[in-house]
Amino acid sequence: MQNGPEENRAIFMLGGMTRSFFHLVFLLVLLINMRGLPVSLVCIPGVLPAQTARDQISSFLQIKVARRFIRSLIVFSLRQKNNMRWKKMNNVRCYILCTVAAFFSSINVSKADQLPDVFNKSAKERVVLSTQPYFTRPQSAIAELIALYEENGKTNHLCTVGYRWDDGHIIAFAHWQEAKMLALWEGTVDEDRPDTSLALSRRHWIFGKDTVKTQADINGSTYLVTEKYWQTIAADCEKNGEQYTVASFALNSSE
Repeated sequence: MQNGPEENRAIFMLGGMTRSFFHLVFLLVLLINMRGLPVSLVCIPGVLPAQTARDQISSFLQIKVARRFIRSLIVFSLRQKNNMRWKKMNNVRCYILCTVAAFFSSINVSKADQLPDVFNKSAKERVVLSTQPYFTRPQSAIAELIALYEENGKTNHLCTVGYRWDDGHIIAFAHWQEAKMLALWEGTVDEDRPDTSLALSRRHWIFGKDTVKTQADINGSTYLVTEKYWQTIAADCEKNGEQYTVASFALNSSE
């Protein structure tokens, strides 16, 4: 038995309301998950942190899916709605796009939110250090560290990463590839002089020298760390931290 005009109209309105509901849910999910987008897609090279190719691809797919979805919504609103078969096909396409976009968004956020397990879940979130008070001059701090070890005659590669705890305080690190060093960075409030806070840090852990195999091997030391601790933070810094390539430079005559 065929439906009458009024029944068809009611079915169409119900379908439209259902689509609008899913559209709203999709957009909310996408906007929430946009927090996981790496800034490298819009960064200025050498200023904001570089991200891994995998993160860039994931974010690129999110944006492409979002644009295509929005375009589909515009087309849907402009097209004549007198073809029920087309409506059904559009519903299927819409749901597929929603599912794909949500999938890639959730993957990106879950990867971005994974913090080093050596913190025993004490850290709340990862932060971009150069945007935080006390850490606003990373280039100066890095140059002073390189100068301290007299390695300024060659190109060096470093990264910085920070973690915020529930009480708001930040613990920051710098990883220096060439020196095999992981340094604790406590920052500075002095903006008038070169930033020596990294060079004068209380902790310059050299892998193999200041690291031990197990927690038991620390044997009461307040300086040594395990190899796992060193490697985990260094790897997270290289993956999610701010990257710096420092070309060779001459020391000031006063140094």
